[in-house]
Amino acid sequence: MKKKIRHMQRSEKKTIVVFSPDVDVARNLSLFLENDFDVVCESRLKRLAETIVQTAPALVLADVYPMPSDIRKLLAVLEQRSSGVLLVLLHVYRNWAPEVEEAIHKAADHVFYKPVNVELLSTRIAEFVNQHESVMELTASKKVRAANQESRDCSGGSI
Repeated sequence: MKKKIRHMQRSEKKTIVVFSPDVDVARNLSLFLENDFDVVCESRLKRLAETIVQTAPALVLADVYPMPSDIRKLLAVLEQRSSGVLLVLLHVYRNWAPEVEEAIHKAADHVFYKPVNVELLSTRIAEFVNQHESVMELTASKKVRAANQESRDCSGGSI
């Protein structure tokens, strides 16, 4: 019986994908998040899109590359994610590339500037996921009510 309870608790954890081109950064971020989430770690940009599709995460946490050309490649990959997946980017602010800065903010749901307090980051990610889940449930509930109303409206008349 205890095994089933543990398994249920594990399955209740939301999955997040942590991406960083630096394997050590990806691992360290994963360590801070693994108590609250099922964490999938990826450090290869070539595999990131596939990892996101395979895991269907609630959130992607991506450590942004330092160079603008690499940032654009990363953002192009992240734009392919489904609309229900939150995107949090970690980024070093660079005043010399305002168009890249704008693209980062346009693509992301939330941006944190490095250096970042990882305990705060972990707390905020949990809040983002919970808020997003509540919004998704509310949206689904509204759609069901609208469909039920439409069904009643259509079945109310005589032929």
